[in-house]
Amino acid sequence: MPCYTQHTMASSTFSDISIFGDLEPVENASQEGDSTAPNTPSTPSSDRKRSREDQRQKSWQKNILLLWQEIANHKNGTIFMNPIKEANAPMYYTIVRQPMDLKMIKARVRDGIIKTTAEFERDIVLMLTNSLMYNRKGTEVYQMALCMLESVVEKIKLFKAADSYSVQARKLLLASDRRGSREL
Repeated sequence: MPCYTQHTMASSTFSDISIFGDLEPVENASQEGDSTAPNTPSTPSSDRKRSREDQRQKSWQKNILLLWQEIANHKNGTIFMNPIKEANAPMYYTIVRQPMDLKMIKARVRDGIIKTTAEFERDIVLMLTNSLMYNRKGTEVYQMALCMLESVVEKIKLFKAADSYSVQARKLLLASDRRGSREL
């Protein structure tokens, strides 16, 4: 069951995966640099900054969950929704060291464990590459995972482009606000 998309495997799918080399493994994700650290002195300006950061994070979370829903609604999404049962996939947990499924990813976003698009992408790609690693090339599940991976990489690329555009727009608005307040 081949997946017919606008680009082929050779074009970009696995080259896009290599961007995760600088991220830490899922279970060892560092909490350093957490802006809610208890030793941070509280000032009115730092409270406003933290509030803006919290607002941005909630906005990102809402948007990334919309992307998650789009991924979950993929024609092959249902097979990746729940954890793999050992009875259905013998030795899966011996072969796959970091199992991942869509429900786990959604929970990690909601719990604030996944805080960036790169972390979200890492977990989605991990889930699909786990399937590619466990299932033999040419099998139906392998083809389904490959098809979904191609689609997901494209969707995430579009999400990143839109997010990048909105960040640039916010910066321009802030700069113009600052200029406008100086003129008063």
